[in-house]
Amino acid sequence: MSEQDPKRATLSIKKRTVKTPSARDEKPRLRAGARGRQVAQQKLAKDKMKRLVEPSAETSAAPPESFASTYTATAPKTRSPRSNGPKALPKIVVPQGNEFERFQVFAPCPMGLEEALAAELSALGYDKVATTRAGCHFVADWWGVQRANLYSRLATRILVRVGQAPVQHEDDILELARSIAWERWFGAEHTLRVDTSAVKSPMQSLQYCNLRAKDGICDRLRDLEGERPSIDTVRPDARVHLFLSHDTATLYLDTSGESLFKRGWRLDKGDAPLRENLAAGILALSGWDPEAALLDPFCGSGTILIEAAWIALGVPPGITRPFGFERLRDHDAHHWDEVKDEARSRILPELETPLIGIDAD
Repeated sequence: MSEQDPKRATLSIKKRTVKTPSARDEKPRLRAGARGRQVAQQKLAKDKMKRLVEPSAETSAAPPESFASTYTATAPKTRSPRSNGPKALPKIVVPQGNEFERFQVFAPCPMGLEEALAAELSALGYDKVATTRAGCHFVADWWGVQRANLYSRLATRILVRVGQAPVQHEDDILELARSIAWERWFGAEHTLRVDTSAVKSPMQSLQYCNLRAKDGICDRLRDLEGERPSIDTVRPDARVHLFLSHDTATLYLDTSGESLFKRGWRLDKGDAPLRENLAAGILALSGWDPEAALLDPFCGSGTILIEAAWIALGVPPGITRPFGFERLRDHDAHHWDEVKDEARSRILPELETPLIGIDAD
């Protein structure tokens, strides 16, 4: 190369080391099911003890959170990009045992049984019972919600209204879901299912509305607790129902789990079985006296007769089955067992009148 040739550019390659994440940087594995709930409760207890021993300036300066403000909580604030890991869990205020909080409750039922269901709920002692299309509204405290699951023979589910707002777009559903304090009821250690139904709603896709509600719930829990619940459409720990009207969205917490017509005694449903709450509704509409005899000449699998026997003996329809509220946070299992034991103590030992069923096979 001569002196007149231009200076050549050279390319040098330097070896760069890639930092591998250590074991302490890895995110802890999220557990699910009963073990997950146990781990979450232990973590809540440790965090509470730590706050008591070493209270921060922010905690001491903040006013105590009231029960009503927790129930009507607004959407969570966005975390700072500098924050590492999840926020400290907020104080969970649950409705169990609070005799002053009343819930707006909706109990759906088969069409045509609305008046019979209203009479049943009034007989059970509930306030402000009002019929509507395919169901009844009423007011109850948390233990009243549990008693409705245990004693109602006609309701299909017991749904607690947790939020309602006018909506014009799918994103309004997202904001409504984010504004509700779901952390009272369940968290990342639970599995979740969301169902959507509508009457005269202008929304184009109910599936997309369902997704928006689900995202709002999971986003709030992720912002507050660092994780979001897993989705389980078969046997979820928590169920949420979204109902859309022509201009309103309502979100309900399902306290029943499986439909209430599933009493727990039927091992084989057979061909075209009559649903148990519909059979109980037929008995209610017929005016049958539980102290009188009953003849069913076309009894089939005997659903009407079995329901009649349970009514005559005073057996609560939900005495042999689990409910969705038993999987929610801070469920008082001891008190619930006492409620069921009291119900069992009132069951009669035997029928006083005959119940007869006849069929071709």
